[in-house]
Amino acid sequence: WRAAEDDLDANALLSGEDREAWRPTERDDTGPDDHHRHADDIRTLALSVDEPIDWARFGVWLTLLLNRHGEALLRVKGILNVADTAAPVAVHAVQHLVHTPRHLEGWPNEDRRSRLVFIARGLDPAVIERSFRAFSMPHTQNRS
Repeated sequence: WRAAEDDLDANALLSGEDREAWRPTERDDTGPDDHHRHADDIRTLALSVDEPIDWARFGVWLTLLLNRHGEALLRVKGILNVADTAAPVAVHAVQHLVHTPRHLEGWPNEDRRSRLVFIARGLDPAVIERSFRAFSMPHTQNRS
C-alpha cells in the first residue's frame, strides 16, 4: 500500500488479515525494548501558528530549508491554514523530496491553527524555528 498518495483502507490494515506482511524478518534482531528507540541525535520540533500562512512565503522558506538542511530533515509534516483558503492544506516532505500538497475538504474541528512537525538528525530544532519565525513574519518598511 502507498499511503502517501492513495486512500488507505484502515480497517484492512488494522484487521491483521495479512499477518505475514508484518512478521519480522531474520534480519530484524532488535529486542522488544529497542523497537521504538531512536538515535540520540534525532530531535523533533512541533510548531503551531495562529495566523494564516502566506503560501508563497511558506513555499520559499521550505524550499530554502530543504536545500540547506535536507539531509538532516528526516520528515516534515503539517496541516496549514493558508491565507485566502477555506480548507486546510496538508504538506509532507522527506529530506529533499516534497510531496504534492493535499487540499483537504475541511477542518476536522474549530481549531484553525497551522501545525508543523519536524524530525531531524543532527540539527538543532531551534535553527528551524528561528528561520520559520523570521521568514513568516511580515516585513514592514517605514519610509519617510
